[in-house]
Amino acid sequence: MGVTTRRRERWLLQQVTVLLSLLLCGLAGWRHLQGQPLPWRETLAVAGFVTGLGLLHRALVALDLQGDESLVPLIGWLTGLGLVIKLRLTSVPVQPSTLLPYAAALAALLLAVWVCRHRLAWLDATAWLAGLAAFGLLVLLVRAGVRFRGAMFGPGLTTPSELLKPLLVIFLAGFLKRRRGWLEVLAFAAVWTGVQLLLVKQSDLGMVVITGALLLSMFYVATGRTRFLLAGLGAVAVGSVVLFYLAPLSRAAGRGSERIVTWLNPWSDPAGAGYQTLQALFALRAGGWEGSGLGRGSPSLTPLVSSDFVYAALAEEFGLLGCGLVLACYLALFRRGWRIATLASDPFRQRLAIGCVTVLAIQTLLNIGGVVRFLPITGITLPLVSHGGSSLVVSHLLLGLLLAVGHDLETAPPGRRRRGTAEAFDPGAAEPDAWDDELGGSA
Repeated sequence: MGVTTRRRERWLLQQVTVLLSLLLCGLAGWRHLQGQPLPWRETLAVAGFVTGLGLLHRALVALDLQGDESLVPLIGWLTGLGLVIKLRLTSVPVQPSTLLPYAAALAALLLAVWVCRHRLAWLDATAWLAGLAAFGLLVLLVRAGVRFRGAMFGPGLTTPSELLKPLLVIFLAGFLKRRRGWLEVLAFAAVWTGVQLLLVKQSDLGMVVITGALLLSMFYVATGRTRFLLAGLGAVAVGSVVLFYLAPLSRAAGRGSERIVTWLNPWSDPAGAGYQTLQALFALRAGGWEGSGLGRGSPSLTPLVSSDFVYAALAEEFGLLGCGLVLACYLALFRRGWRIATLASDPFRQRLAIGCVTVLAIQTLLNIGGVVRFLPITGITLPLVSHGGSSLVVSHLLLGLLLAVGHDLETAPPGRRRRGTAEAFDPGAAEPDAWDDELGGSA
């Protein structure tokens, strides 16, 4: 196998650099018209991020990564857009520490590629350890964490629960790669139930939704059986009703009930629980089709606009057309991930790729759906764009795993690609039937 130059990736990263430079020039021009000093600190921050993207590209070339060459530019564009929005929203001078989460995120992506691209079999062997590590992490967080705004945080208000995403993806991918005996199914159910109960105990309902949706989607992809999906959706519906009526008995249920009431009628408490939702809707209306322009809106009126509600800032200053382009980038990112899954012939690699994409897709849907009042607010950040160091690093880690899975698949023989596609999506293939026999008790 020859050394790859990743020429297309380099060309696309150059376009990302141009786009980020244009955004920064627009922000500088608006500030100049307002008599404000030119944002030289912001310029250095964006230049540092672009330099980091260039170093990441060179490192991937040095590692001879043979995978997808469109993922890194899409990641760079969305993350760079988030950095520009963060710089625009901040009211304090930019410090060198501003770039630390972004440097850590790029390093996490590179580390995942470097460690896992030739060691996926080792990752498969540690799948059960990943599940136990997720459970142990939550036990430690519940016992030693700090409660803030109703949720549990680690030292420095970090969110160690973000690590559940890659850990549970690996756990599920290893468990669902083949049929299992009833003892293994019961052990899996015990670990998974323990994780969910601990999440509810620390009032992390957003993570409960993400992990539940991840379980349903991966079970459906692994088995091809619609009844599992319908049964899971029915259980979610029953659980939601129980959660709503148990509000007086549980803090977590009370928070969930309050969010559902606010979602149904934010005007019931416009100065309290419904204030954030209403301000986001006002921002969407103020932006219109074309937006007010970068720097000309008032996104700071929306609480938590740099993290949970960053989409409201995008809608106000870039308009529906700009948000449509951002959504198109997300769809392109997820499409590239699904393509990697279809090219993989190994069941574990398939499930791992599907899990990584599913987590990010569900997180995007929950965040944007909460801002536009399509779904209740879950406190979930927008992947890559929202401010938040832990979420940013973990999102890049998941994408690094995706690139590691896609390593050498582009150069695989055509027959291998066809087998991977059939195993991923054909409900009549041998593996789903074996799953059905095992779970149905006929084996």
